[in-house]
Amino acid sequence: AAKWAMQLIYGRTDGQLNVDYQAQFDEDVLKEGGTLCALDADGNQGGGGLLIEGYQAWAEANELPVLLGHRAERLLLNDAGEVIGIEVSVTDTATPEATPAASTVQTFRARKGVIFGSGGFSQDKDLMHFLMPGPYYGGCGAPTNEGDFLKMSSAVNAKLGNLYQVWRNEGLWEQNLASPAAYNCIWYYNGDSFLIVNRRGVRFTNEHGNYQDRNLAHLDWLGTGATWDNLLGFLIWDTRQQENWASGFPMPTDPTTSPYVVIGETLEELAGKIVERMASIPQVTKGMELTDDFSETMIAEVAKFNEYARAGVDPDFYRGLSLYDRAWNAFPAKLTEWPSPDQPNDSMYPISDTGPYYATIVAASAVDTSGGPVINEYGQVLTWEGEPVAGLYGAGNCVACPSFNAYWAGGATLGHAHTWGYAAAKHAHESAGTSE
Repeated sequence: AAKWAMQLIYGRTDGQLNVDYQAQFDEDVLKEGGTLCALDADGNQGGGGLLIEGYQAWAEANELPVLLGHRAERLLLNDAGEVIGIEVSVTDTATPEATPAASTVQTFRARKGVIFGSGGFSQDKDLMHFLMPGPYYGGCGAPTNEGDFLKMSSAVNAKLGNLYQVWRNEGLWEQNLASPAAYNCIWYYNGDSFLIVNRRGVRFTNEHGNYQDRNLAHLDWLGTGATWDNLLGFLIWDTRQQENWASGFPMPTDPTTSPYVVIGETLEELAGKIVERMASIPQVTKGMELTDDFSETMIAEVAKFNEYARAGVDPDFYRGLSLYDRAWNAFPAKLTEWPSPDQPNDSMYPISDTGPYYATIVAASAVDTSGGPVINEYGQVLTWEGEPVAGLYGAGNCVACPSFNAYWAGGATLGHAHTWGYAAAKHAHESAGTSE
């Protein structure tokens, strides 16, 4: 266990300080360098994998069982309405062909309390359909994030909140159509010579903005036309971008082998290929189709983008104004000199006059949902009357996020899960526990 002892430090990534996502606001005092990360036994920084390994090693060293294949199904209550345990269905994880019908049922008694950290409901199509104000196309939540805690919480009259909120992102639209369960989160776009246009061929957001805010632009409902003009975005990039920043997702290292990328030797050809691709997709319905002047408008928009890039100012969406825009766009550039001497804004560079050019379709995706039972400062689940449910706690994406819509920096979901998980465990440990 000592080998994987966890420490928390002010973290750096690739030699640079991590930047907060709303660093442009005066009330964000620190702005950068506040990320906490795990260290291995040699003092090297790591990500989520290292964190999990450390927790697993500690659990094993302290004889704390981690039970896989156990799915919580029902809260167990005593006559006083206190939560005293859970009922679970158990599937033999060593037998892949095991089905829910072959599962057994077990009960677990909790003397102090039950703490849920079971994730949101982003993988439950029914809940997403009825609770979300707009469509989300895939994401990166675990396949088991189906809102189990949300459903069970009705047994204790739990107050619910944030049910229409998600931790937002963008993903490849066509990939989601082909493989709905596939990983589909675009955290940020490295590079500078790219832009995103909507079905009308015009830009609609700061392409270097953080993923939590960038996603919202896709779901900008236009009541007059009864459309989401930005529901689908068309990510366009040139050879400079491809050669220096394409690293797999969403810009593949070899775009000729990707079924989700269209290629044109000229911008006119690229626009025509986009029109052809959209016409070939059965899922394109009324309100999603390209406008008749898409090609001409897209080409004009590229020209306008190039003017902004040469001037170093984006008057439409202020790309490059935020510290975030400039900090998260450089890696892994292969250029010997970057930013270029003729680049007044290092988040933008003119699209090349010569091809080939590339495009792929992006849309709103969900990292996971952030709504569910409302908790207090101790992580206790509250009833609609505002009273804590004795013995029941929650943390992370399975509860109504205490920060509501704010996603301050990378790992904000982990930060919430750790903070409220600790508060819940501490309160449960120090409480008198529930009665029989």
